[in-house]
Amino acid sequence: MATRKPKTPVTAGYRTMIVKLFAKTVADQARYGNWRYVAVRPQQIVATYLPAGRTVVEADCSDGGRIICRLAGLPDDPAGNSYADYGNSSSIWAHLTHIPWGEAQPGDPVTFGKWTGEDHVTWLWAKHGPGLLDWDVWNHGEQGQPVRGTLAGEVAGHPGTVATLCQLNVPPAPPPTAADLLRAETGFYAWTAWRISEGPWRGYPLADKAVRPAVPRVISAAWWVRYGKFLAARKKPNS
Repeated sequence: MATRKPKTPVTAGYRTMIVKLFAKTVADQARYGNWRYVAVRPQQIVATYLPAGRTVVEADCSDGGRIICRLAGLPDDPAGNSYADYGNSSSIWAHLTHIPWGEAQPGDPVTFGKWTGEDHVTWLWAKHGPGLLDWDVWNHGEQGQPVRGTLAGEVAGHPGTVATLCQLNVPPAPPPTAADLLRAETGFYAWTAWRISEGPWRGYPLADKAVRPAVPRVISAAWWVRYGKFLAARKKPNS
């Protein structure tokens, strides 16, 4: 196992998009047959993917996953080659940090090989059970794929090899903006302050939709009654 590096903070957006592309490409292959298993180099890592099977993809297990990552907008090529037309499962094994199974997340690749992950790579899709290895995977290892398989099936299909879990280099999420924080506020006070442009909402237009707090779309009658009482009370002197 490679030397541990500091864990990369995870941006959910990239992994969510990768999983969506797993589902889309498997469905497209089943319907249109637009994916072809071709184990050659150089091999284009396409940057666009047209609907209705109009993009024909020629790739193997490693480049298929690299294509998914590129389509998802992941800045770092899992093979460390800036999405150039070379690289393989050993490149992925060398470039990415090796992590324990308890840290697995959707999108992470699993390489197989006796030495350097040289035989195969599959890509974690979704966990389906309580065990550390209970994962479905996106796999493009032969004609008729990609398909949704299981990690257990891939392990059984590659006897005598070591399965190495690698962590995608996902950039950290950007810090929330002031507007993000306002949109995350909840409760009656946040809704009232937003409506009258007071408190944290001071300086914004009244009831600015761009910074509406996280309150129900339809406000309850109880809140409206309370709001009316507030408007009336704020103009009265204190006893």
